[in-house]
Amino acid sequence: MSISRRVAVDERIVVTVPLEIRGVAPGVNAGGTLDQPMHTLSVECLAVSIPESIRVNVGELQIGSAIHVRDLVLPDGVKAMTDPDA
Repeated sequence: MSISRRVAVDERIVVTVPLEIRGVAPGVNAGGTLDQPMHTLSVECLAVSIPESIRVNVGELQIGSAIHVRDLVLPDGVKAMTDPDA
């Protein structure tokens, strides 16, 4: 049995969206490996503005470097609910 819930157009909700890796990390080309410990991100946004995914550009990621939640470029009106240091 599924439970549905109605939300107002101007209501902010918390949802989980997938992370989408974009680009090729120079560190991978230099012999490193790309480790992706997170595959989804918890975000808060308007119910009508849920992003399909959050794109993560790895085009400048070198060996030993990391991208944290605080580094992500989020769509307008979308706030990450996950720890910024993750």
